[in-house]
This record gives sequence, structure tokens and C-alpha cells, in this order.
Amino acid sequence: MGQMFATIFILGFGKLLNIVDYPSLSMDTVYKVTPTAVMGRAGLLIRTAKIDLTLQSFKVGLVMATTTE
Repeated sequence: MGQMFATIFILGFGKLLNIVDYPSLSMDTVYKVTPTAVMGRAGLLIRTAKIDLTLQSFKVGLVMATTTE
């Protein structure tokens, strides 16, 4: 998150000093970029859930293997 804010700050500052040139932000740009950001977050959450399930099954297997009666 910090990297994103730093990038926006540096680009905005560069635009103020006329070092970089890019079009101004419009709602059309936001509508075009939003699905990409949502899909990226959804993929991250799905991968995290799969890793969590894998770790849970590993823990259960480990407990079962180390339990002796």
C-alpha cells in the first residue's frame, strides 16, 4: 500500500514540475482500472484461502501422526 501511495505522490510531484506528462485522471479511467484491481484482490484472497486450508490439513495430519494411544 505504501508503494502505491509513494508512486502516486512522485508522479503527481513530477507532473507539477513538468518532468512527466500524462493525462489527467477521469472517471472513465477509474471505470477501466477498477475491474483489474478487483480481480487481483479476489485472486489474492482465493490463493490465501487455499494456503490456509492446506496448512490446516497439514496440522491435522501432523497431530494425528504424533498422537499415540
